Amino acid sequence: MGPPRSRRPRNPTAHLDQANDLSAWNIVAIHRDRFLVQARDLDAWFSAGAPSAASVQQARADFGRLIVSPEDLD
Repeated sequence: MGPPRSRRPRNPTAHLDQANDLSAWNIVAIHRDRFLVQARDLDAWFSAGAPSAASVQQARADFGRLIVSPEDLD
């Protein structure tokens, strides 16, 4: 019996590849296969106490399949 197999993806950015377009976001590698994805304009998200509907809609479009849907949980 060989060594235990890692459950980590072979391509550390494979999950980010499922996004539609993260070009408007800052992406920072924080570990081998862990990333912080952060809005470039934090004021747009936090200055009014909550993000605008347009900001949320754009984020949903950008993140695409990275956002878990009810169908993913079935």
